[in-house]
Amino acid sequence: MHLRKRHTGPLSLPSGWCTSRWRLKSGPTLRLESNAYGLADQIDQTWPDARPEDAPHRRWSWKRIFTRARVGLVGLEAETGEATFAVALKRRYRLKGPPPCLRLDFIEVAPHRCNAGVGTLALGLVAEFALHSEREGMLLGALDVPSTIGFYRDLGGQIGEKPFDWLAPEGTMPVYFNLDRLRALKAWADERRL
Repeated sequence: MHLRKRHTGPLSLPSGWCTSRWRLKSGPTLRLESNAYGLADQIDQTWPDARPEDAPHRRWSWKRIFTRARVGLVGLEAETGEATFAVALKRRYRLKGPPPCLRLDFIEVAPHRCNAGVGTLALGLVAEFALHSEREGMLLGALDVPSTIGFYRDLGGQIGEKPFDWLAPEGTMPVYFNLDRLRALKAWADERRL
């Protein structure tokens, strides 16, 4: 696996991210919180029991995930502060490539927010971060669940594909989003920015 040296400087987020709001067609107005660790308890207290009994991620602990993450973001309902999605990138999230890619390590939508556009928005924001970080693609290991694989396929992810020798985590399927798909996902999210 080809990796860049660990990024040690201050993390640069896209301009205006933590002050922006996004409005989904059939849902609430959302905002981003970069203090993800501070919201982990809320997620860990509410999401696990709402996950399907047979879900491979049933026992995920976002507190543990955020502890090891270089980047952690949580999408919140702007009015209630309820967590709607969580994203984490481990310390070495910049893959050298070619092409240079961002590795998305963890992403989850609140169980009661699935199929409401929240997942597409979360992925669009990760795509924006990838472009901001000068990445030309995004790789992730998707849970091998038909609805999850279908979601990524519907958004243009290439299932089982990867542009270079990268091993997806055990029990996951590699999914690759090329530069055009990153731009399209970012544009989808931009259209919903208030």
